[in-house]
Amino acid sequence: MYGLERFRDAGDLYLPTSLKTFLDTYIIGSDESQFYLNYWSLVHLAAGILITYYLLERGLFGIWLVLVAAIIHTLWEVLQYLVENTPRTRRGLNDFFIDTVMFLIGVSMMVCTHKRRRKESSGNR
Repeated sequence: MYGLERFRDAGDLYLPTSLKTFLDTYIIGSDESQFYLNYWSLVHLAAGILITYYLLERGLFGIWLVLVAAIIHTLWEVLQYLVENTPRTRRGLNDFFIDTVMFLIGVSMMVCTHKRRRKESSGNR
């Protein structure tokens, strides 16, 4: 499909089956529900934090930071949707929306933490 078959399972290619099974476990909801959280949701939260940390360390701030982080995440989600054929990705926009919200919560957490630290360090001078 789209010539991207070699990227199938690109996100979890090297994960042991037991870990993949764990990450697919629902914390809230199920395959039938419109809203759900599973342990992959926490991976997206952590990805938002880590990518934002990386971008902050590279001197990116404000709307540009959020825009670049969102673009990175969106490109990943589109690639995942195009090449994977799993129950998670077949859910389509619902999965994309939940993953994106969790990612942006991670971005927001890191931005707020960074702002608080900058404010504290400037107040100590």
